[in-house]
Amino acid sequence: MKIDGAPRPLAVKEPADKTSKAIHQQAKELEGVFLRKLIEESKVGQSTASSGYGSMAVDALATAIGDAGGLGMSKMIEEALQRRAK
Repeated sequence: MKIDGAPRPLAVKEPADKTSKAIHQQAKELEGVFLRKLIEESKVGQSTASSGYGSMAVDALATAIGDAGGLGMSKMIEEALQRRAK
């Protein structure tokens, strides 16, 4: 669904219990680390690296991708960890 022409981020249901919340947060952080590394290796922001803004560009892009629903890895990681926790 789009609002004012912009894609709407996927709604992610927050877990209720403490362990599930911790697993959810860790899975999102792991996906964020992967996204940052993937973007760095693709040389995005390389032209701004000499000016010192390259890492800021990578962080901004990775954060935007994560906020928009990510790659789906965090959900798969979370589901796998939830199965192991039971």
